[in-house]
Amino acid sequence: MTVKNQDLPVDAEAETPSKDELRRLLRLVEEAFNAHEDWRIEEAVGEHFLEHPTTMGGVNFRERATIVRSMLEDPKLEVQELMLAGALVASKWTLTGKHAGKIMGFEPTGATITIPGLAVDRIRDGRVVEHWEFPDTATLAKELAAAAKK
Repeated sequence: MTVKNQDLPVDAEAETPSKDELRRLLRLVEEAFNAHEDWRIEEAVGEHFLEHPTTMGGVNFRERATIVRSMLEDPKLEVQELMLAGALVASKWTLTGKHAGKIMGFEPTGATITIPGLAVDRIRDGRVVEHWEFPDTATLAKELAAAAKK
């Protein structure tokens, strides 16, 4: 996992988390998800957490993990890169697993698929207090269509 600092305009009042704090936080989410210990993910979330609806309609981390596991058998999350701007951190990630449930209208193919994506999190007091997530659905649709043709 690579962490980069960027000179972007940010709220001057925001506390910038340390690189070690970010690594710990994102590693906790990654390891907990991959171990199916979803309750541990909540250790990374602040008391007043705001989930911005993108593709899953504002569900919390635990609900998102359940939805993903209904579509992918034994999914694995990997965070490749982090970009820090004040209290905001953007992460580039991939989710890989066997296509075992309906996704975007595609019936299960049994193929191993990889979903790339980005997330943006606001960190306060060492915890995620705000979250946006953007899976690359165009790439996913192409991969599902190719798997369905096989």
